[in-house]
Amino acid sequence: MARVCHPLLPAACLLLAAAAPAGATLDPQPDCMGVYFDPGAEIVCGTASPFSQLSIYVVLTGGSAPNLAAWEAGLLWQPVGDAQFLGSWTVPGCLDIAGTDQDGQFQVGCGTRPLVVPAMVLAVWDGFYLGSPGSGAVLTLGGLAGSTSFPDGYPGYFWMDDVSGLHPQSCRLPVAGPSLPCAMLNVPGCGQLIVADEGIGWGDVKTLYRENRP
Repeated sequence: MARVCHPLLPAACLLLAAAAPAGATLDPQPDCMGVYFDPGAEIVCGTASPFSQLSIYVVLTGGSAPNLAAWEAGLLWQPVGDAQFLGSWTVPGCLDIAGTDQDGQFQVGCGTRPLVVPAMVLAVWDGFYLGSPGSGAVLTLGGLAGSTSFPDGYPGYFWMDDVSGLHPQSCRLPVAGPSLPCAMLNVPGCGQLIVADEGIGWGDVKTLYRENRP
C-alpha cells in the first residue's frame, strides 16, 4: 500500500504555489520526505526563467524521532526540453557519503542532530537554470538503490539512542509511490499531474509538455 504523507498535501501545495509562497507549513502525517521549491515544504510546482538562480530542497516533514543520525534517498532528476542545470547539492550539518549529484543517491551521515519540526531541510541544490522558455524538469524521490535498511523503494532516516544504537525509520512520500514525480519545474499542467492518489507515467509528463509548449 502506498504511504502518502497527507491525502490533501499535493493539492494544497498547488494552491499555495498558485497564490503565493507564503503560508503556514501543512501538517502532514509523521515522517514524510519530499522534494520542494521552498524550505517550508509547500511548493511542488516551481517556475523559473531561463538563466536564473534556482534552489531545490529535500525536506523531512513531521519527523517523529528525537534526533537525526543519518538518512538515505534516491533522486531522479529528468530535464524537460533543452533545460540544463549548473549547480551542486549540499547537506547542511551532515556528510554525503555517496557524493550525490543531479542524478544520484543520497547516503548521508549526520552524527546526532536534533530533528526540526514541522519541516527540516535535509539537502539543498543551489545553482542556475539554463534553457529556452518552456523547458524545465521533473524530480522523483525514492529509496537509495540497493538499500538493505529500506528495501521497499521508499526513503528513510536513522535515529540513535544510548541503549540500542541506530534505529531505522522509513518515510512516506507526498505522492502515491516512489516511482512518481513529486516536484516539477516549468511543466504545464503540473497541478493535474502531481496528485496523491492517482499514478502517472513519464510519458504523461512529456505528452502534456508537448501539448502546452509555447
